[in-house]
Amino acid sequence: MTLGLNASLSIVGALGTLGIGSILGQWLAGGKDRREAQARVLEALGKMEHSRWAPHGEKPAFLESARALETAALLGRIPRGYVRFYLSLADAAHSLSYSSWNDYPDEDEGGGGINSKFADLVREAARLLADVSWSGRIFRQLRFARRFNRLNAAVSAISEPEIRRVVDRSRQYAL
Repeated sequence: MTLGLNASLSIVGALGTLGIGSILGQWLAGGKDRREAQARVLEALGKMEHSRWAPHGEKPAFLESARALETAALLGRIPRGYVRFYLSLADAAHSLSYSSWNDYPDEDEGGGGINSKFADLVREAARLLADVSWSGRIFRQLRFARRFNRLNAAVSAISEPEIRRVVDRSRQYAL
């Protein structure tokens, strides 16, 4: 029995000497940090989705939500391309929503509403960003590249002139 205990202590000592114990400890502690970072990204994304609609998100509140999302995504190590893509669409949706609100400043009369197909694209970009934030870094590119490319192609195929103009402007001068 003593021999077994001594052997176990020797193995633990050897692992400690090799630094594996500290690596394992850091990896386990990092899991909690990753989950917290992911939660901050999702929280910021939710606020961003709310602030892109008139009359809820005046421009300063919208920009503040965008910066909070960018900061959370940076800390969460979310690839910048996904974040910028979503933000450019959210910016376009925000502009269209406020244009609609200025024309009809009453939600009951459609004020703040935008083209439903474009709204679906923006919502899908938000879903993609949320899914990317939950995914491990190694598999992000493999899992989401095709979905991102399909969504990007759908945005590029928008033919309505007003939406096309606003999307192009948002992509060029993104937040």
